Amino acid sequence: PNPNSSAVESLTMADLKDYTMEQVLEWLKTIKITDQSLKAIEELKMIGEELVDAEADELMDDGVTGDDAKRIIHAIKSFKPLEDTAEKPTDTAGAAVKKEAPEIKILKAQLAEAEKSYKELVNLKKAMSAITMPVGCILQCKEELNSLPEEKKGPTQKKFTMYVKKRDEVLKKLRELRSTFKEDSENWRAIAEIHEGSMQVVSKNSNYNFGKLVTTHTSRVFREQRAALASIKDAKQKLKKLGAV
Repeated sequence: PNPNSSAVESLTMADLKDYTMEQVLEWLKTIKITDQSLKAIEELKMIGEELVDAEADELMDDGVTGDDAKRIIHAIKSFKPLEDTAEKPTDTAGAAVKKEAPEIKILKAQLAEAEKSYKELVNLKKAMSAITMPVGCILQCKEELNSLPEEKKGPTQKKFTMYVKKRDEVLKKLRELRSTFKEDSENWRAIAEIHEGSMQVVSKNSNYNFGKLVTTHTSRVFREQRAALASIKDAKQKLKKLGAV
């Protein structure tokens, strides 16, 4: 048997999070999503890590059809990787164990910081996006309660209590996330603004303004996510060129 036969077997790309935009598109073709959804994801220049963290409603907001969004989420959970046909080196006789260079250490530190930042931003955007629904429903319940006779308030009162609980759970999550950002930073202040704004929704107009406030902050956080992803990709590419990945 050829002693190097195992060295030339094709590698399996086992982690979707490491996929480039091109690999993501190739993988999506294997699960047979529509051209419309494929085009939407291509226009977003979505890479693997971002796709894995996406939720169905976020994909639909970005132009993916409802059926395709469900198909993508299901396929991620039962992920079957593409195959990378790149070959492993066949000649390792002269390879020497190298001490990790300072440049590699710096790049690894930058990668770890970018990955940490990305995860924090993903959690922040999800929490921010989750606050508008219960706040709007609380207002709606209040208006219904004001128009109902006492004997018919029961079901609406139960819904009101449920949405207050949901709102408070999201606000608690936002307070926890606030500690991960530097004091007086943009995200630190944004959490305070959203927290305060959620308590000041007393009319359709104030609810509309609160929604605009949340959208402004989630859009900015999304741009920060993309910047963090670009840093992750850049660090990984540089480490790969140095043979450290």
